[in-house]
This record gives sequence, C-alpha cells and structure tokens, in this order.
Amino acid sequence: MSLLQRKDVQGAAGRAALSGVPDPELVERLQRRRFTSEYKLRILREVDGLSRPGEVGALLRHDGLYSSQLLHLAQAARPGRPGGPLPAPGA
Repeated sequence: MSLLQRKDVQGAAGRAALSGVPDPELVERLQRRRFTSEYKLRILREVDGLSRPGEVGALLRHDGLYSSQLLHLAQAARPGRPGGPLPAPGA
C-alpha cells in the first residue's frame, strides 16, 4: 500500500487511518439499558406467578436479563428498604 492511499487523519493510537476502514481501536460507547418502574413491576409479577422449574430462566432469557438483575429488582421492591417503594397511603 502506498502512502498516497492513506488519509492524513490520525487514528486513535496515532497511526494513519486507511480510507474507508474503521479504526479498530475506536470503540463506540454503548448506552446502558434503563428499565421503567412499570417494566420492573411487570417482571416481578410474572416471576411471582411462575411455579415450574425452568420458567424463571426462560423468562430471563426472553427479556435478556441476568438472575442478579432479578435479585436486585426483588430486593429494591421490598417495602421499608431504603430506596425501595414507599408504603401505600393508609397501609
């Protein structure tokens, strides 16, 4: 490859980038998924309604969740826990 085929734009590591070839060291920043309160409650209600072995795992795979995320959702939903939901008025 001749020097005439290279762009004069520097890549992330200081090397000249080839025209039309993405720099492999330049990584797009992914955004974290954010779950709404309604989604979290829906997942917890669905899990509460499951009784057969393997159903919870199937639900987690379907929604792309990890068991640790489910654990954190369940812990956060406990009333009286700091950061958890407030008790219903009159309860």
